Amino acid sequence: MIRSVFAFHHGGVSVPDLEAAIAWYGEMLGFALEHRFFIEKANAKAAFVKNGSLRFELFEVVGAAPLPDERRFPPSDLRTHGN
Repeated sequence: MIRSVFAFHHGGVSVPDLEAAIAWYGEMLGFALEHRFFIEKANAKAAFVKNGSLRFELFEVVGAAPLPDERRFPPSDLRTHGN
């Protein structure tokens, strides 16, 4: 039997303001900017921030919708599949 070894590389978060998110992750959680890039097919500015071995991909997509009100309260948001 072949066993695959998986490792967590990063999580992704859509944000309304990439610059503000990079600053917040740095100031509040100690993440450093790893690199910036553009995702052409999504028309999105993006960046990786890193703290130790943990990375987040932050992306700002032109025309993205804000988080719906029902998703802003963690106890009810946990009742949404995919979280």
